[in-house]
Amino acid sequence: MASVEIHPDFETAFVVIADSFPGFEKQLRLDFIRFIESDRMEYPDYFGRDSIYNWPQEAEAEAVSHMHIALPPRVFRSNSLIDRTNPRVADKDTCLVYCEHAITPGRILFLDFFHPEAHKKARCERTMKRLARNANKFHDDW
Repeated sequence: MASVEIHPDFETAFVVIADSFPGFEKQLRLDFIRFIESDRMEYPDYFGRDSIYNWPQEAEAEAVSHMHIALPPRVFRSNSLIDRTNPRVADKDTCLVYCEHAITPGRILFLDFFHPEAHKKARCERTMKRLARNANKFHDDW
């Protein structure tokens, strides 16, 4: 059974859009649990490409991942997951940043929510190393 835990950085970042998308955080959690429980096969139409960051090395080592998210009412029209990415237009460039526990499969931590300008935020080495440290603490918590 999958579970989603929320890091305070996620909560802080999500506040930026919470008023514009009432109920979206709860829906995101529920859909993400369903996604994990389906062995990552059940993709809602607002879930995009899902992958591990490969930079910096610390983020890759801690399996810090991101999923492109289309904020409502926008959806991804392509069935091909490789094509489900956000345009690099600030207000549409959104990613959920998360990690899965190293020992307990299905235990997920929402680390952050990059919006707007998700790609720009992911290029900030300081931010990515902070996310890696937070993921490391999560992995160490049995």
